[in-house]
Amino acid sequence: MYYCKRALFTLLSCFCTTAWAQQPKLDILTDIAPVHSLVSMVAGEQANIDLLVQPNQSPHNFVLKPSQVQSIQRAQLIIILESDVSPAILQYVDSTQSKATVLTIAQSSEESHDWLSPTHAISWLSAISEVLSSLDEANAQRYAQQATHAQNTLHMLQQQLKAQLGPVKDKSFIVYHDAYTQFADAFDLQAPTAIAQSDARTPGAARLLKVRKIAQQSACIFAEAQHNDGYIDTVSEGLDIGHGILDPLGSTIPLGADHYPLMMKNLVDELQRCMG
Repeated sequence: MYYCKRALFTLLSCFCTTAWAQQPKLDILTDIAPVHSLVSMVAGEQANIDLLVQPNQSPHNFVLKPSQVQSIQRAQLIIILESDVSPAILQYVDSTQSKATVLTIAQSSEESHDWLSPTHAISWLSAISEVLSSLDEANAQRYAQQATHAQNTLHMLQQQLKAQLGPVKDKSFIVYHDAYTQFADAFDLQAPTAIAQSDARTPGAARLLKVRKIAQQSACIFAEAQHNDGYIDTVSEGLDIGHGILDPLGSTIPLGADHYPLMMKNLVDELQRCMG
């Protein structure tokens, strides 16, 4: 599920070696805010962690700024989701001839937002801890302890949020695009209906008509904070259906270790508000 570019990495072992381990702090670069938060949970104050894609941007449409080239060149470790999620980032890493270790986290599908499942996030914490320990052996025990603490925190959070969504678990809902399957599975919700089955595929008239029929029996339809899309209005016009906005990147939440738990709590609060 995980692999390192230029240094083979698995959950069982990581044989990444580098002279940078002698430095007091690692320079780490991440792609999206939720991954940045998970890395912050494990690394704590032992690393300088930078972010490429701001939370109000879509990683699918990311374009590298000249000022960010230095971040890639400076990084000792780059932790990103696989290229289908942010397709341009690995190309930029290659083009800058970065010598960083690259930990790429696989997704279950091209469109899926797997970070919205605490189950996936918990497993990623182990991978992050292992690659950090391989580059900074002096702090390996600290990384392992912080990863375990973060895993326990996310496990408890998942149980709390699942209980919060219990009253609406049998209600159907509609989302902008097909990215919430893992989220629904993590919280025992009905699988949502997506208007657009892909970020890159515009829904045709037949698809819009089909979703509109489903919307007549649905509790809520959700736009997405990173997309300004008129299809929500097209599907829901004149229907008695709730409206909400999902923010899968936490665009209003400060970066850091608390970002991921707060983002998940905000998502669940919005679903409960709209569907309840």
